[in-house]
Amino acid sequence: MRYPACLIVAAVLAGCSGLSSSPRVTPPAGGGRVSAVQWMSRYYLNPEPEKLVNKLRELHERGYWRLPGMHRRTIGFIGMVLRKQPDLATGLVEQCSFLTDADLPVLAYALWFADTPQAKREITRLARRGGAYAGLAEQAPPPLLDADITIPESLDMCWGSFCASGDTAYVSKVIDCLALKDSADPAGLLVYAAARWSLGANGREHSVVREHCEAELASRDDPVRSELREILDELPDLSPAATIETEAIEDFRSLVRPQRPPDATSDGGPDSGD
Repeated sequence: MRYPACLIVAAVLAGCSGLSSSPRVTPPAGGGRVSAVQWMSRYYLNPEPEKLVNKLRELHERGYWRLPGMHRRTIGFIGMVLRKQPDLATGLVEQCSFLTDADLPVLAYALWFADTPQAKREITRLARRGGAYAGLAEQAPPPLLDADITIPESLDMCWGSFCASGDTAYVSKVIDCLALKDSADPAGLLVYAAARWSLGANGREHSVVREHCEAELASRDDPVRSELREILDELPDLSPAATIETEAIEDFRSLVRPQRPPDATSDGGPDSGD
């Protein structure tokens, strides 16, 4: 199935708005070192909670925190790690003193999403820095698995939670959104398109996602079943070296990169100003 290019672009814009003007994520150093982005994406395969603060610092230094389309995924990831390892939240605000005021909402909402006593105490400490988060600890976070997904950004929360836990219930939640294929609401169509793209992207990188999609075929009705079948048929062989985030960013940049007409002196090469 091929849906309109304008719908694909709109879904990418909804989930990755602002990438064209945001700093490029710095490539990781050579050798066998695992970058913070790769570490986060595959955390569930080898949980290393003791590395959380150092990896968050690396993500911050490489510009990841400043990519608007990545905020919800990061919130979902950090929140789930803190939920599974509650004591990690204690002192986290102080340990993340490298964050600027503009970066603090990601940490604040991750603590909120964790929804543990330790995380709530950290929110109170964070509120002392400016008061913007004073009431956050008193509110319950939205039930991600129980609530309807109405915006593409909630899908990012699901994928961040999956990467932190390996819990395929979050994959099932994304699969549910394929039922919006024939929605009369443009917002529903955006969620559908973003869900379809993300299942393909994550299915390419994570064998667990691909296998779960295959297992779901038997219990799903159309249009979800037919959509899943098409997604699986379109998947290439798994590429362990692939990184969803960096490829998504580059794909988006290729869509929005301005194209200048060649002139008499042009050699036809890539735009040197990019």
